[in-house]
Amino acid sequence: RSTLHLRGEREMVVAPLDFPTGDQDRSSPSVTLFLERAREARPDLAVTDPSALAAIAEICRRVEGVPLAIELAAARVKHLPLPALRDRLEHRLSILTGGPRDTAPRQQTMRDTIAWSYELLEPSRRPFFRALSVFEGGWDLEGAGAVAELEDIEVLAAITALVDESLASLVPTSEGLARYRMLDVVREFAADRAADEAETDALRRRHAEHFLALAERAEMNLGGGEQATWYRRLESDLGNLRAATRWAIDTGDAAVAVSLAGALWQFWRLYGGFTEGRRWLDAAIAMEGAGETDGMPKALWGAAWLAYHQDDFVRAGSLGQELVDTARNRDLPLDVRNGLTVLGMVAVAEGRFPDALELFRRSAEICTAAGAPWHLATSLFNLGQAALLTEDRAEAERLWKESLAAYRELGDQHFSARLQGHLGYLALLDGDLESAAMCFADSLEAFRALGDDWGVAESMERSAALAAAYADDGRAATVAGAAEALRERLGARPMPFDRLLVDRYLGETRTRVGEERWRDVSNEGRRLTLDAAIDLASGGGRDPGSDQ
Repeated sequence: RSTLHLRGEREMVVAPLDFPTGDQDRSSPSVTLFLERAREARPDLAVTDPSALAAIAEICRRVEGVPLAIELAAARVKHLPLPALRDRLEHRLSILTGGPRDTAPRQQTMRDTIAWSYELLEPSRRPFFRALSVFEGGWDLEGAGAVAELEDIEVLAAITALVDESLASLVPTSEGLARYRMLDVVREFAADRAADEAETDALRRRHAEHFLALAERAEMNLGGGEQATWYRRLESDLGNLRAATRWAIDTGDAAVAVSLAGALWQFWRLYGGFTEGRRWLDAAIAMEGAGETDGMPKALWGAAWLAYHQDDFVRAGSLGQELVDTARNRDLPLDVRNGLTVLGMVAVAEGRFPDALELFRRSAEICTAAGAPWHLATSLFNLGQAALLTEDRAEAERLWKESLAAYRELGDQHFSARLQGHLGYLALLDGDLESAAMCFADSLEAFRALGDDWGVAESMERSAALAAAYADDGRAATVAGAAEALRERLGARPMPFDRLLVDRYLGETRTRVGEERWRDVSNEGRRLTLDAAIDLASGGGRDPGSDQ
């Protein structure tokens, strides 16, 4: 139905039915409707098996609770088992047919229902509707304009027409930004029409180019004062970023694929998507012609770091050396620095601390000469780690305080929180457990506020070490188990530097309590919710209820 735009008109939005979030949820309205209509089509249908309930839940999710789609899907149980029906809903429009003949023709198939609204659009609005089919997970006005090649004022007018015809809807956001989406079944219809008009390739290319530009703008801001805003913007468009990268790889566009994957690697690190980010980067780097693209150095840097975070030091070292060679051939000093940094971190992992010290020192010299403040802050951070590992505690403290001041001036909250935790290490090594507890708690709370699960895991490991220093064995094992479970979910391993210091304390505790008891208590930590684990880790040293 369309709004008439008359005085006194009041619009009532009929939203889709709620659909289940759990496989066996039979109480949601969409499942209730499906079961009613399914039993009309097949009275002998029995739904007692948990797998059947799971299939129904997934069917309702795939049609997003749209009542007509649920009814049309339910009618198909006469022809298909529930699992087969679920699997065929990847192509909804070909399955959602066969409605009652005594209803209006446009309500007998989902395709005809959507076509009815499509035909009500002014012809000049239909290309815009088709253009939106390439977005996955919604879009904003800027993205819609870039793909449809319309100016801002034209985009808003076109969006208004689609919303009035119920072909798109406004999505509420916590930031109050304008985002829109289509139901998946509507987007499938739009994609079919775009294919009929031979528009798909051009739309996909403009979509990928827009999100490449967005990723590159975000990358420049992920180390500054607006990093939280840009992180949330990338996160809200994660479906589109994935789709753009996939399109570039599938079509052999190495320039877009390499640049896009390279621009996103720091997002993947903050997001905790180490395995996924690495998969995209490795696929892009392996493409024919990737080595000649401008984005190759950045992609090598990102792939090396994500490999390093997963303890693949051989791969990280190989990529780091390739980056150094590539950057030197292209006369790119900061990329040489990035490669040397990777090689330095590999040296730390392999216990070659003097080599790491030299590599990080050369990296810092390049940053100073290039006038690159964020890179310099990070090189000082790394140099401080090597200094501590080579027994120069005073130099480590000096470098870390200088690095922390630089990060705070840049507005990088993530690395500021990381440095705060590292300063806590110094207090821990000095036996100043109260100061260590304050540093670790501040770091953990900062990471929680930022939604940085990688940093949370790192902070919980430090808190476990602190509990071990207090001889609070139960808290140490529980928090360590919770951190390990979070690491597994993220697909990331502790940094070798952190592991060296944390294991120094946890190793003594494990020996004291015994491996069997340690395993039992750490498994309790693995079962905690993330919030409960953070609360326990934030408690400082001795557990008030501990009998240690």
